[in-house]
Amino acid sequence: MDLNNLISGMKIYAADSHGRGVGRHEGKVVFVPFTAPGDTVDCTVVKREENFDIAQLQNIIEPSSQRLTPPCKYYGECPGCSYQHIEYNLELELKGKRIAECLKKFARVDKEDIVVRGSPEIFGYRSHVTFHLWYNGTQTWCGLIDAKKNKKMDIDECLLLPKFARNLPGRVQKLSANLIGEYRGRFALRLPFIVDHQTERIMLAPGRTPMHNVRRMMGVVLEELQAKFPVVKKLQRIITGKSFHFNPLSFTQANELLMPRLYETVRIAVASKRTGKILDLFSGVGVLGIICSGEEGVTFVEQTPAAVKDIQRNVMSNGIEDAVIIEGDVAEVIEDVLSDDKFGWVLMNPPRKGIPKVAAEALSRCGVNNLVYVSCNPATLGRDIGYLREGGFKVGFVEGIDMFPRTPHVEIVAVLSR
Repeated sequence: MDLNNLISGMKIYAADSHGRGVGRHEGKVVFVPFTAPGDTVDCTVVKREENFDIAQLQNIIEPSSQRLTPPCKYYGECPGCSYQHIEYNLELELKGKRIAECLKKFARVDKEDIVVRGSPEIFGYRSHVTFHLWYNGTQTWCGLIDAKKNKKMDIDECLLLPKFARNLPGRVQKLSANLIGEYRGRFALRLPFIVDHQTERIMLAPGRTPMHNVRRMMGVVLEELQAKFPVVKKLQRIITGKSFHFNPLSFTQANELLMPRLYETVRIAVASKRTGKILDLFSGVGVLGIICSGEEGVTFVEQTPAAVKDIQRNVMSNGIEDAVIIEGDVAEVIEDVLSDDKFGWVLMNPPRKGIPKVAAEALSRCGVNNLVYVSCNPATLGRDIGYLREGGFKVGFVEGIDMFPRTPHVEIVAVLSR
């Protein structure tokens, strides 16, 4: 240990968006993973930046009153559930503060005490997950990838999956090892699984793993996995009383327990000020637009072909008569869409990277006065709201919905108007 890097007796006073504890040493911010606000710790600096340091926890001198013993045996090694060591109420509080900080930093919006609605279950809630299978010529592993460290995480269970699927990575690894035998090639497979909580089925989603022109053994493994976990081409969900069909590869929320709360929050916001036709950007399978639709009609914009087909089917099955479906990139079509029609509301649920600046600028120039922005990234939400405020939009209702308990991620609903 480099004694020059040792920090002794540092108080952790906050947590950042990655779940790392935040302390201060000699006037400089120090991030310490796996610590909690209220801890007093010894740590060692492992990376120095101009404005902050990153440290590795060595010892907890005095634990926080809200510290827990993490139930997962991979905690500290797997980067996924970085909030397992704190009380859930504190996790919700920290996520609310994170949303408020990003709104203030990036959009110059002061929103105190943002509420984050908790999940009924903090483990066992996920409905889809992607595992990776590796074979190095002698041994198999199944698990996750820590993208930041470019590291493979070999696990045999995951507590975020429901109990009937918790040991899925271990089952996949054992089944694959028994198949491979004396094969000496090397390969890696990406395996997206769908977990149906109601029927307790585990399904291997089609399409993302190559089935043609692959090495023979990869094909054998895939065929056997698909025999054990049958591929399903269509799924169905009832959300707030409406029926939705979707391809397993189309985007849907991972926490089915909180999906009704999320979509009902948006529906209530739109219903409180019914002002005309709805524009649903980054539509996915069309859930937001269909749930919020009225007599004025809905226009959907989505660039994924599989999701576009799902929108078409869902529009018909839910009796949406005045619907326009546009297949395309929002950044490329937004100007034409806004110029061709008048909209009372715009609904947006973009990916983590947020909305393109060109889209924010187009929305600022157009005649739309009401927006709902659903985001899973407080930082890009704050940035984009900053762009929209330049066009005269003001932030009204903001609420967090904890679709991702025990992880640093949180879903946010923000309502803007002008």
